[in-house]
Amino acid sequence: MTNKYDEFITDTMKANPSDPGWAALEARLIKLVDEEINPFLRSKGREMEQARHITPDVIERLMDAGLMQLLRPLMFGGIEAPMEVMYRVGRRLGYGDGSVSWVYTVANSHDHTIAMYPKHVQEEYWASARPLAASSFIPTGNAAPADGGFTLNGRWGFCSGIDYCDWIIIGGVAPADANSVPTMRYFLVPTSQCRIVDDWHVSAMRATGSKAVFLDDLFVPAERALTDQEVSENKAPGSGLHPSPMFAAPAWTLQGFSIGAAVSGIARAGFDELLTDFRGRYERKEPMIMGKLGAVQTHFSEVKAMLDCSDMFYESALTETFRQVNETRTVTLERRLQNRRDLSYSVLNAKRAVDILLPMAGARYIAEDKLLQRSWRDVGAASTHPALNWDGPALSGGNVLLGGEPTEPRY
Repeated sequence: MTNKYDEFITDTMKANPSDPGWAALEARLIKLVDEEINPFLRSKGREMEQARHITPDVIERLMDAGLMQLLRPLMFGGIEAPMEVMYRVGRRLGYGDGSVSWVYTVANSHDHTIAMYPKHVQEEYWASARPLAASSFIPTGNAAPADGGFTLNGRWGFCSGIDYCDWIIIGGVAPADANSVPTMRYFLVPTSQCRIVDDWHVSAMRATGSKAVFLDDLFVPAERALTDQEVSENKAPGSGLHPSPMFAAPAWTLQGFSIGAAVSGIARAGFDELLTDFRGRYERKEPMIMGKLGAVQTHFSEVKAMLDCSDMFYESALTETFRQVNETRTVTLERRLQNRRDLSYSVLNAKRAVDILLPMAGARYIAEDKLLQRSWRDVGAASTHPALNWDGPALSGGNVLLGGEPTEPRY
């Protein structure tokens, strides 16, 4: 795969993620998303919801625009862009379509995990026709040791974007052999060896196409299985293979930005739709206009502040995290704990915002052609994800503030 932006990447950019050239490329990509990609996504929104997956022409548009595989390592013909560039592009896509943004950031963030597998596994991954990976990390199926590897059986759900991925990373608990302690592992499996079942019949985030996969006595060689410790501490076989500092930093800390990236853009799309409508009716002096009510005017101001805070929480966490990564190749414990708080609170703010907007919008906004009702559904659905739900990081953060230890297993 030839990268569309090779000609913009200088040798100094390759050696330094903080080089100003990356900011210039990021601005170029954001402009492309705002002016070309998002209008197209808006035109496809209802069609994708009804199809319950992203349509092929949308994926093709993202590929043609050079937005996919920004993290592809230099060793395999990519530009190895800083991870924060991909996240900012993904956040902007959320304003065009939340499901597209969700799949985009999740699938592309997995390239960080791919870089931990042995070199020959990475070579196989990047040589595939569609080098993208879906995931289902929760170990709902069974994994058992076998000669030279492991055997997987069972069902794994919520595999977002799997229709367009040649690979999937599957979580399972298994000992290395009959005499060892069971360990959480992450198995890299070709989707061609999975039985994909379309069970994605949901009320929100419908276009993510987060279907389930079934595996029946599937053998996975040991080189395609990483332990949780290897992933969490970046001590896997592929660690150190690539020069970018992002590949040396803890996986869960960096990939934690993927799940919540879309949310404030989704909420802001609904907010802007309602604000534009109310402004027009206000200017036309329509009788009994809700916008004349002091409470409604106050709500608009409050929601705007909430969404601004949501953006600031996410962006400040992103900026500080990757400043540390680029300077030290790691992230402090304090920052990691604060990220869990800030990213979850960013989502909580967005959810509270759409919860205020929909009731005051009026009955016309429950129509399927309205962005706001979809924003309300999609933000609510996103907030149910274990990585975004406020209760976990709130409890953990409060316990740490009082002198205790983190209560969450990953941060």
